[in-house]
Amino acid sequence: MLPVWIRPWVLATLAIVGVFTLVWHFMAAYAFGWQRGADQTLAHALREPIEWRSLTGTAAGEEALLVLESHGRDAEVEACAAAGDCRPTCAAESASGTPTLEAGSARPIFNCLTPPAPDDDVTPRYREPSLYYLLRSDGERVETVARLLGEILDLRCGETTCYLLARLPKTPDQTLFASEDLGRHWHLAAQRVLEQADSMASFVNVARDNIWLADSDTLYASRDAGQHWKTLSSAKALLTYDATLGGALPRDPRFDWALDDAGEIHAYSSYRGTDGRGMVNYRLDADSGRILEANEEAGRFTGMLTARDGSLLALHESGEPTRYRLYRLRGEKREPLLETGGEPLRHLQGGRNVMLLDSGRGDRSHLLLSRDGDAWIPMASRYRGERALLDPSGAGILEFGYPGNGGRYPYRWLRPPEGRLP
Repeated sequence: MLPVWIRPWVLATLAIVGVFTLVWHFMAAYAFGWQRGADQTLAHALREPIEWRSLTGTAAGEEALLVLESHGRDAEVEACAAAGDCRPTCAAESASGTPTLEAGSARPIFNCLTPPAPDDDVTPRYREPSLYYLLRSDGERVETVARLLGEILDLRCGETTCYLLARLPKTPDQTLFASEDLGRHWHLAAQRVLEQADSMASFVNVARDNIWLADSDTLYASRDAGQHWKTLSSAKALLTYDATLGGALPRDPRFDWALDDAGEIHAYSSYRGTDGRGMVNYRLDADSGRILEANEEAGRFTGMLTARDGSLLALHESGEPTRYRLYRLRGEKREPLLETGGEPLRHLQGGRNVMLLDSGRGDRSHLLLSRDGDAWIPMASRYRGERALLDPSGAGILEFGYPGNGGRYPYRWLRPPEGRLP
């Protein structure tokens, strides 16, 4: 039997352990489950093998456009790319006389929008061309709507305009396609542009005729829908602006670039030094590329994305002691939206219609889901393999299964509980 003098201490200890256990279980269990939707099947078979790591997407209004690469062969697409003889069947003439591709169930071929290259045209070979599919998701159904032979570097939509950047066989440099109705109809916007851009080229932001694009080293801009481009900045220009910054960066640092709704570009590159993680951070004028501010700080940005209202959200991991915050960036201002102290926040993904965070809530295996970045709800963790992505339409997690008879792929959505997501 316990001595009388120790009983109060034992009772106090048990009470503390009990309260902690209740709080822990509350935090671990306070997460909504994903609601599995009905299995559906793509109307058209995809040519195997599929490179599922290539599955990406962009919001197109309230819908989404998805890109998927295949290493299979499609004789119709290859004939079109080789001879350009598919234009009568794949491209209709618009009112302006410009060949236009109508994306839909006929799965037209982007290559038919480009004139055949001369036989003596010397073209550098970047890589073997692949077969690419363009798919559309409306949150209820997924449809294959177009095909391309070559390499799709990136796809991005603004309020009304979408751009697709590609490398095509027998065509030097980059080719740009554009749509003014969120991917319903496409036309050739520019060809043989961005000669210096490398295979890491991707869109920073698009807004009607204005395009910002960056590769592994350089930031480019166009004001006329891709017809003409200028170099706004580069890693070299940033690092030579102030030689006292970035001493701990690797020899050839990779910068990330993002545009906020105040008309400023944020460029940053992080490193791990002897004193922990740090980064160099620059603000630039989005029109001229002029550097407005440059600094070096402890901690780093681990991801940025553009929200529905056009604002720029940035996930930040501070130096020692490590703290995690989600900010809204606007010029020189950082508005905190979410703080978790030492509980990790990682893998910010999504965009205009939905965004998702890996959260260290309770058992460190939960997620946070939001429409606008201001209000977040906890979601149960869900394994997301290479056949799944957060559907940019906002419908939930889109999962593809394994093909059945006829090579047609099944798919389903894992949706957040109805009425819970603000």
